[in-house]
Amino acid sequence: MTPARFTPPVAERKRWQRKYVSRSPAVTPAPRRVYLISSWRNRHYAALLDALRRRGHIVYDSRAQKPSFHWAQIAPDWQDWTARRVAASYRHPDAGAAFTRNRRAMDEADTAILVLPAGNSAHLEAGWLARGLPAAAYSPASAVIRPELMYHLLDDMLTSIPAVLRWLDRLSAPPACVPPHL
Repeated sequence: MTPARFTPPVAERKRWQRKYVSRSPAVTPAPRRVYLISSWRNRHYAALLDALRRRGHIVYDSRAQKPSFHWAQIAPDWQDWTARRVAASYRHPDAGAAFTRNRRAMDEADTAILVLPAGNSAHLEAGWLARGLPAAAYSPASAVIRPELMYHLLDDMLTSIPAVLRWLDRLSAPPACVPPHL
């Protein structure tokens, strides 16, 4: 009688993958709930927003929220405010409503993308979201941006829209199905 041949775990895993995984139907990645963060002046924002929505992701677009909010609604001299005036402005109903709307969208998101260049508020949002969510920064490869050490808090720095879509696909892909005994 011939003794049973020992099959190394790696070979067994590959055999299992060929038998089951390769025959599995293609799985479409699940849509993500993306909180897209940027400056109002960022010219790359609209193209990325459109690409994400065409791919089926649910994207919070702060620019499209009605009523929209800008500090000029509170006072035309908003750029010259002292710290005391800024602190008082947070009690204004329009500022409170805009903050609540954005904060709710941040709480509902499962992914964050910071579109560079972006301002102070966008960076605060990205830093807060990066503590518990997959988060990346996006800027076209040819764009000039200022390096920031704290971008290391983010999971990735992506330089093309296809790269953003691949990153989201990886996040949405089901985990590899490997039998627990292998």
